[in-house]
Amino acid sequence: MTYRDMLKHGETALQEAGVVDYKLDAWYLFEAATGLSKQLYFMEMTTEATERIEAKYNKLLKRRTNREPLQYILGSQVFMGLDFEVNEHVLIPRQDTENLVEEVNKIIHKMKVDRCIDSDSSANTDSENDSNIDRNQKAERASEGDADANDADKNQDIDILDMCTGSGCIIISLVAMNEDVYGTAVDLSREAISVARRNVMNNSVTDRVEFYVGDLFDGITEHKEQKVVRAGLSCTKYGPARQTFDIIVSNPPYIPTAEIAKLMPEVGDFEPMMALDGDEDGLRFYRQIAADAPDFLKDGGYLIVEIGFDQGQDVRDIFLENNFADVRVIKDYQDNDRIVVGHL
Repeated sequence: MTYRDMLKHGETALQEAGVVDYKLDAWYLFEAATGLSKQLYFMEMTTEATERIEAKYNKLLKRRTNREPLQYILGSQVFMGLDFEVNEHVLIPRQDTENLVEEVNKIIHKMKVDRCIDSDSSANTDSENDSNIDRNQKAERASEGDADANDADKNQDIDILDMCTGSGCIIISLVAMNEDVYGTAVDLSREAISVARRNVMNNSVTDRVEFYVGDLFDGITEHKEQKVVRAGLSCTKYGPARQTFDIIVSNPPYIPTAEIAKLMPEVGDFEPMMALDGDEDGLRFYRQIAADAPDFLKDGGYLIVEIGFDQGQDVRDIFLENNFADVRVIKDYQDNDRIVVGHL
């Protein structure tokens, strides 16, 4: 069988299996099996494929004709320009969630601007009140590790908690794009956390993200003693005081239980049920997160979540019931309600 015949066979098999993007998927699987780029394919499409390559391609095709998601077969998905490992233990990152990351980035930018304004205002006040203090002396104190100077630097950091982190795509993207951001992430699935830890290493931000296994906020409180031991006496970035956050972000399970059976096979049959099922009305996790979040947010801190397209008003009401202010429902690129945000 030539490469051209092999690719055509793949397209036909996927089309008959009901795969919507059968031509694109057939190509990606062909590329994975042969290692050929499109340019090389057009140069060698009449070349006879080896039995080993044919067997490899057919094995990949069988998985896809069974409606296993392409991303699980290939083992990765691009999200916010970064590459993330995915498998059956984590949800596949989607473009809808990129909207969430973009909105959190806006909040981060606003916080940085506000802190710069506050810092400038404070500096002007200090200058007026302490005009006789030599500026070089202040700089020398900071360079020698003066506690007040170090505390001022820490105040410029932005701490984010990612609840129900899954693959870690949200918190890793935010940290990778913002050098002053430090992340903590929690998931109930130990297997998901294993994937997230590999993703944090693959994207080179291991020094600014920590992951914990636990049930929502219990994942933070249950590990307090563990964090003290690991941080030692210095208790700098991940010491016991790191119990409150500037921003809490979450893409929790939000599909009503009865609706899961109606999902396309790639989702309902393969993605992890515990990451999909939001209980009877799909709102269970929003109620829990919104109720507990104030205890873990700094003054003025933000809670921002992804929602289902028809959940905007319900989740907005949940935020308001828990005393969040300026609650907004934000639409995605398809003009569907997708994000709810509020602050203390």
